[in-house]
Parts: sequence; structure tokens; C-alpha cells
Amino acid sequence: MILAFIVVVCIVIAIILVHMDTLDVRRKKAALFYQFSQLGSRYGLSFTSQERLQQRIIGLDAMKRKILVFELTDSPPDWYLINLDDVKGCAVKKVYGSIDAGGLDKQRIDGYLEIIALEFFFRDGAPTLALPFYMKLQNDVEEIPELDQKAKGWEVMLGKMLVRESKRA
Repeated sequence: MILAFIVVVCIVIAIILVHMDTLDVRRKKAALFYQFSQLGSRYGLSFTSQERLQQRIIGLDAMKRKILVFELTDSPPDWYLINLDDVKGCAVKKVYGSIDAGGLDKQRIDGYLEIIALEFFFRDGAPTLALPFYMKLQNDVEEIPELDQKAKGWEVMLGKMLVRESKRA
């Protein structure tokens, strides 16, 4: 009887700790989105699309044709704006690490993937800008399909906006 009581108490304590951790994660996530939203409001942005990635939040204001990138760092968050009027095009770029001879016999190609990024090409010839969706050092290999789809979704969405603009010109 005492053993059953101890087991029940341990289970209840574990459930409470998991619940508290979940609440803490939700609270931190809400605080980050609040900071992101406040920053967007400061610049008059109204986001039509948002994405939370491992180390960043990105938001698109389709009407103003701007993307806000909010980098989550240990120090105060860093951020930058991408003006789509300055963008010539964008494409998903995958960077792979070196593959030894016969390496693909032992490991799938995804095991060598280092980065999946959305790369922006600018009209004025400025250096390209890579917005990472997957980084091997920050993400698990199991996240590759989901993050690849997210990057491709943004590529399609932004591609339509950029094509529409180039037809007007």
C-alpha cells in the first residue's frame, strides 16, 4: 500500500513538473512574439505571415513589402529588415558538408546537410543574404523535411510577390 502511494506521488510530481515546464516555454515564446510584434509596430509593420524558427522569428508585411528578421541571441535580440523592393529574387539553398568516397553507402544525403537557407539576391548587386531555416548545429536531422517545406513555402510566396513586381516594371 505504501509502495503504491509513493508511486502515485512520484507520478503526480512528474506531471506537475512537466506542466510547469510547458507553461514556462509558452510564457517565453509569448514574450518573444510580443517583442517581435512591438518591434514591427515601431516600424509600422503589420504581419501577414510569421514563422518561428530555432533562433529567429521572421515576419512578412505584404502591403509594405518588408520582411522583419528577429534574431534570438543570448544578449538583446538582433534584427534587420529586408525591403522586397530591393530584392531581385530568392531561392532555397542547401549546403552540404564534404562526403567521403562511399559515404552515401553508409549514410543518407540528409546526414551531410549543413544548412537550408532562403537566399536573397538584390537588384543593386549587394551581396546575397542567407536566411537560415535549418542549421545542423541547432536543429535535429528529423526536422529537415519540415524546415525544407517551410523554406520552399516562403520561396514560393515571395517569388509570387517578386514576379508581380517585375511585371509592373
